[in-house]
Amino acid sequence: MRSTLEIEIAASDNAPATEQELRYALVARRVMYSMVTRSLRALAELVLVPAGVDRASPRFKARCADELLDTLFKSQKMPVDKYLGADGIPGSPERKKAIATGKAIFRAATGVDLDAPSDA
Repeated sequence: MRSTLEIEIAASDNAPATEQELRYALVARRVMYSMVTRSLRALAELVLVPAGVDRASPRFKARCADELLDTLFKSQKMPVDKYLGADGIPGSPERKKAIATGKAIFRAATGVDLDAPSDA
């Protein structure tokens, strides 16, 4: 399978891509976006710490952000199915089990059933 980057370039060039490739690339980018968001939030929290409060290792957080950039650069060049792994492939048994577990935890915490029909 092509890498996330190759699939995105094909889409930008209006070149053919399979539905599966597009789905996998979308899921891979969502995962990557989540990692970037966490890293940026940690750096923002570090900068926005009020004066007088001990800052949690600025060099450590900066190293983590730098390593994340390296990881993202390498991961976008991997075959997208290898990057996602079995538990990240849309529709795989492992992914279905992970989603069901997440929904059960959400339901237990909030009382909201995500599988129930909406009123909208």
